Amino acid sequence: MTVLDRIRWASRPQGELLVECVGAARVHGRGPGAVAAAHGVHCAVHRGDRIALSGPSGSGKSTLLHLLSGLDTPTSGIVAWPTWRGSPAGRPGLVGVVFQGQSLLPDLDVAENVALPLLIAGVPTDAAALAAGAALATLGIGELAAKLPDEISGGQAQRVAVARVLAARPALILADEPTGRLDRAAAHRVVDVLIDTADELNAGLVIGTHDETVAARMRTSWRMADGRVHTGASASGAGLRGPS
Repeated sequence: MTVLDRIRWASRPQGELLVECVGAARVHGRGPGAVAAAHGVHCAVHRGDRIALSGPSGSGKSTLLHLLSGLDTPTSGIVAWPTWRGSPAGRPGLVGVVFQGQSLLPDLDVAENVALPLLIAGVPTDAAALAAGAALATLGIGELAAKLPDEISGGQAQRVAVARVLAARPALILADEPTGRLDRAAAHRVVDVLIDTADELNAGLVIGTHDETVAARMRTSWRMADGRVHTGASASGAGLRGPS
């Protein structure tokens, strides 16, 4: 990303505000053993944003993503979704979350796992199945559709989790270490698909990552340290596709 590109990006009209944190904090536990996973967080995500969320393990990245998604609530401060007038939690199609670690239902096959959020949202079965199949094919794992989660590898399961989010075509995509269990080629493909889908939908995209090559492909960088967010422009490579 050139200096001129950064100037143009910084001066662009901002897209629709999707979520905003104002002094948000999340404390786990009470008393002397309480842990502040996030505190004094001020940040916002708009349509069209491409944000890398980095920081060491335990810095609060996952906590922030859960707050932004509405899956967790702040102990103090505010997390607001002005466009949707309330938390998007439990409302598929608004926010899609790629969780860190195992998140597939063991008794459903891969295609059923991907289609499930659409079915919950009331999408007809045939349409949900088509969307699930298309998302799996986009990630190069269409052949896994009939397999159960315990019949696939951890890396394949991670790509299935990404497919589940993309099939719902959300306005805000939050991905927590989506490439953490993938080899380099698969990781590039996943990030390509996340960026391409976000571009197609004009969605906001936030990727929590330890991988500097992934972070460098975003337009904006947030760094978590001691539960706080430090924001800034990406150093390079916004939106660049990985090698084919």
